[in-house]
Amino acid sequence: MECSVCYTDLTVKNIVNTKCDHLFCKNCFWKWADQNNSCPMCRKNIISQTKMMIEEESIRNNIFSLMEEETKYYDSISYLQHELYELEDNIFELRKFRKNPEKYMNEFMKKRKVWIENVKKEIRKKKDSVIVQLNLYNTLYSNNREILSQIKFEKENVTTDIEVESIINESILDFEMHYRDQVLVTPPPRSEMQSPPPLIRRTDRTGLNIR
Repeated sequence: MECSVCYTDLTVKNIVNTKCDHLFCKNCFWKWADQNNSCPMCRKNIISQTKMMIEEESIRNNIFSLMEEETKYYDSISYLQHELYELEDNIFELRKFRKNPEKYMNEFMKKRKVWIENVKKEIRKKKDSVIVQLNLYNTLYSNNREILSQIKFEKENVTTDIEVESIINESILDFEMHYRDQVLVTPPPRSEMQSPPPLIRRTDRTGLNIR
C-alpha cells in the first residue's frame, strides 16, 4: 500500500485511513488536515460541521475555565507575596528591637507622634469643611426664606390688584351696556314744522364764504 499523495509505503506506524477509505501517510494527511476539514482525495468532510461546532464550543469552555483558574492562582500568589512582605517587615522590626530596645521605642514614639499629628490635621480639615458647608446651607436657607416671603407678599398684592381691576372693568362694562343704546341711537327725522338744519359753511383761502 502506498500513500495517495506522496506514494510512500504505508506501515502500521504511519498509515491514516479515512472514513471514505482513502489511505495516506500521517505526514501528508496531517499537513492537509491542519488547514482543511476534508479528505485530500474526494473532499468529503472528515468531521461533520455539527460535531466540529460542539467540539469548538467545548474547547472554548475549557479554555475559559482554565483562564478563571489561572486568575485565581495569580490572585492567591499576589496575596501570599503581600503576606510574605509583611512578615519580613515584622521580622526586621523585631530584630531592630532586640538589638536596641530603647532606641527602637524612641523611634516608635516619634513615628506615633507624627501619625497622631497627621490624624489631627485631617480631622481639622474635615471639621472646617463641614462648618463651611453648614454656613453655606444656612445662607441658602435664609435666602430661600426671604424669597418665599417676597413671593408670598407679591402674590397677595397681585391678587388684590386683580380683584380691583376686575371690579373696575365690570363697572365700566355695565356703564357701557346701560348707555350704549342712548349713545348709539340714530336721531329721528325732522318734521315739516321744524326749521331746516343749519347750513354748513366753509371758507376758502381768500376768506369768502362758499355754499
